[in-house]
Amino acid sequence: MTATSPLGRRAVLADAGPLFAATDDRDQYHAHARRDLDRLERERRPIVIPYPVLWECYSLVLRHHGPSPAQSWLLEMRDAGLLVAPDVQDYVAAMQRVAR
Repeated sequence: MTATSPLGRRAVLADAGPLFAATDDRDQYHAHARRDLDRLERERRPIVIPYPVLWECYSLVLRHHGPSPAQSWLLEMRDAGLLVAPDVQDYVAAMQRVAR
């Protein structure tokens, strides 16, 4: 899903699967996830990370890599991503968009 960010560029909505794959070189989608992240960075496209996705991915990183890498990852996401807190209206709008 893409949307216009406050920065005026087409933003990409992050999901936990690709975010986690980018952290784990043993993941079958690791290379693909890294390529996508590198391309988005080159294109200067913002990556929007909803807090539920952030915490889901944090849990995966914690479970698979341990507390220290999970903490480092969380700080990196805080500094690199555009974190958002969806409200009820955001979910309703998403459902309406999907219905179309």
